[in-house]
Amino acid sequence: MKVWLSVVAAFIVIAAVVGGLTVLITNNVKEVEVIIGIVVILGVSVLIFLMFILAIGFDALKMTDPKQPLGLPAGSVRAMIALMLIVIWVILSVFLFTGTVTLDATKNAESLRLAQQLYTTMSTLVVAVSAFYFGSRSVETARKALAPSASPPVIDSIDPTKEPPGQLIPNFVIKGKNLQSSVAVKLVKDSGAAAATEVLSNDTKIQCTIQVPGTAKSGETWDVVVVNGDGVSTLLKGMFTVG
Repeated sequence: MKVWLSVVAAFIVIAAVVGGLTVLITNNVKEVEVIIGIVVILGVSVLIFLMFILAIGFDALKMTDPKQPLGLPAGSVRAMIALMLIVIWVILSVFLFTGTVTLDATKNAESLRLAQQLYTTMSTLVVAVSAFYFGSRSVETARKALAPSASPPVIDSIDPTKEPPGQLIPNFVIKGKNLQSSVAVKLVKDSGAAAATEVLSNDTKIQCTIQVPGTAKSGETWDVVVVNGDGVSTLLKGMFTVG
């Protein structure tokens, strides 16, 4: 019930603004500053009302986030503010153009200079806010991409666990957890190492091709190493036996 009352109230506000603007236009009101003010208020009101409707839709679909303003996805309100500034800039640009296009540059030099300053100031503000919004989102995304994994890979088992020296294993399987971003698999013994190729992984399984070093000796145990894309690795000692 409260939601519908809010929707009706929003409709009444917008209808009042539209009605006032219509009355001013039909009565041939000459004060353009009054008209431009009402147009800006109308544009901002419509944007806020549309965001309110969007919030109701998200709530109906059970997709709201209680930690964010209006329950919308993170950054929605900042995006609305940036869009508001763009709308105001467009309205002001049209107003300045229509108001100065017929002016005589010699007789109205001060008016034209003021119009240019207003346009430049508004343009700079719009660009700065938009760049800050989109730039901060890009930095946040890059930071998340470069952040270390929340959980390192976990190795539970490998198959096979034993092969002779020099043996090529075309289907070497590792099972565990947090393996979805694994990019490298190695068999390691002291200073020697054998790297796997054709590494395919999901959250619980890695499948790759690896060859047991020909210099390995029967009976040796080699460690298995799994490395994620961000450099986080896990080593399981003595997991693989040469024999």
